[in-house]
Amino acid sequence: MSGAGGFAAGLRSWSRRLLGRDLLAAVLVLALVCAAVYGAYRVVAARTEDEAVAGAVNVAERDARILVEYWSNVQDRVTRLQIMANSVTLAQVNGDHTGMQRALDTLKAALSVSLRGFVVAAAVDPRGFVMWSTQPAMDLPIDVSDREHIQAILKQGQETFVGQPVVGRVSGQRTIQFAAAQRSDDGALIGVDVVSFDLTRALELEKRLTHRSRDLITLVRGDGMLLASSVSQGVGMKLPSLTAPIPRDDGGTVLFARRASRIDGVRRIFVRMPVPDSDLSVAVGLDEETALASAMHFQRRLRIGAYLFCLMAALLVGAAVIVFRLARNADAKASREALLHQIADRSHDIIGVLDHDFRYLFVNDSVQALLGVAASELIGQPAGGLVLPEYRKAVIAKLRSLSGTDDSYRVTAPFAHRDGGEIWLEYDICHIRLPGSDPAGQDG
Repeated sequence: MSGAGGFAAGLRSWSRRLLGRDLLAAVLVLALVCAAVYGAYRVVAARTEDEAVAGAVNVAERDARILVEYWSNVQDRVTRLQIMANSVTLAQVNGDHTGMQRALDTLKAALSVSLRGFVVAAAVDPRGFVMWSTQPAMDLPIDVSDREHIQAILKQGQETFVGQPVVGRVSGQRTIQFAAAQRSDDGALIGVDVVSFDLTRALELEKRLTHRSRDLITLVRGDGMLLASSVSQGVGMKLPSLTAPIPRDDGGTVLFARRASRIDGVRRIFVRMPVPDSDLSVAVGLDEETALASAMHFQRRLRIGAYLFCLMAALLVGAAVIVFRLARNADAKASREALLHQIADRSHDIIGVLDHDFRYLFVNDSVQALLGVAASELIGQPAGGLVLPEYRKAVIAKLRSLSGTDDSYRVTAPFAHRDGGEIWLEYDICHIRLPGSDPAGQDG
């Protein structure tokens, strides 16, 4: 047990000498400084990123509003054309061929002067066959009974519907069909009027709005189906909804998200806005890497600056600890020297001061006259070297027993003189503590 206790005490003493309270305090201060710097970096970096994201959202929202206005105009024209198409259908059903032809000519003229992109208007009967068309029929009536938007109206009773993108047989381009059910006065379904719109025209506007090669502009149906995309990918797939509304000063909101696009996997900042009075919405996605490039560059510089600041702080704290310890050791050494000389001046017999390893730290010059040994020869030597061998073990044991206590012990032991004689001396052994010494150690 005594061996284990001595090892533990030695370990504690070694750790205290290695670290010291001043070094521990310096480490704590440095840790607090670095934590504060890191916290400040995180706050500034987050604010910078939020500002960059807000700027990208404003750009995307501006483009989205332009597209919403464009598709609102398309929707208005669709409504007008469908009203004209309804007149053609009613005239055909009523057998008014003259009125039907007149209404059909009016509809054709309206298509020609309408927004670029409207290519054909037609009507489909409840069986799914074309009743009439603004384009001359092919060799046979066109069977469209398998098209989703027609089936939705015929089978589910929907009054209006936006079809999925298909390649138009007239234009040869990808088109979407705006369809509306036409009913008689008693509510019976007469047919479905269809207006086809060429998406190539719309994509011309969308491509002019994209600021960078990886920006994305899409037209989305109410159920999430992608109708058109500026990157020509993913048409017909279902897109997830954006669920983060951002309130605006005008009382409205826009939907916002930061995520990887399901179309091509590129991370983008998305803004989605609905087209009023329609089943459409537009989504603008700005490439996140490009949109936030300046903010990310600033964050990297800020992070490097924080690392350098912490490194400089560590160097300064280390230098301060070294200077403090040197100054403290110098003061302690001066105090020790003064105390040792004070002890020597007040002593008339052999006076030796031992360190915690029981080696001579100071020896009174009177040892030269008493034992014929110069004091300088004993400095750093283990205690007991001048005591005769048969008494040496008892003296060392007593020194160990007094270590760390304030007790004193009077002992008489023979000392060996340099010329070979013996001198019996009576002396006191006591523990003293020098200024700046380790509290756990034996100083003298």
